[in-house]
Amino acid sequence: MLKAKNIGSKRIVPLHPTLVLPPKGEGRLFDYPIDGNGLCSTSAGAAINPILAKLIPDPLKSAHSFRRTLKNMFRDAGISKEINDIYTGHGQGDVASTSYGGASIKTRYEAISRLKFPWLKQF
Repeated sequence: MLKAKNIGSKRIVPLHPTLVLPPKGEGRLFDYPIDGNGLCSTSAGAAINPILAKLIPDPLKSAHSFRRTLKNMFRDAGISKEINDIYTGHGQGDVASTSYGGASIKTRYEAISRLKFPWLKQF
């Protein structure tokens, strides 16, 4: 079983409707190697960052940079800070949603659906 970095990392995050995923199967969506701590963030970054460097030749950009981009996109679209924080891991995540109401899965999906990702249609 794959470990989460912390309790806030265990959250349900609906994906944008333009993103087409392969048919549902078993196991993990991505096959980046899992390290001794049960995480794959280092190997995912090692695989993604060289491709990103070719697309955006800026030594300060990494896969993690998209977290800030997403936060800005949510803010610019008028989406609440609560939803913004759930998606970027800055909020209480599903612990709050389950125990205290929080944002429903439907609300999360509606929020992400408002964002525009035209480049997803290119693939």
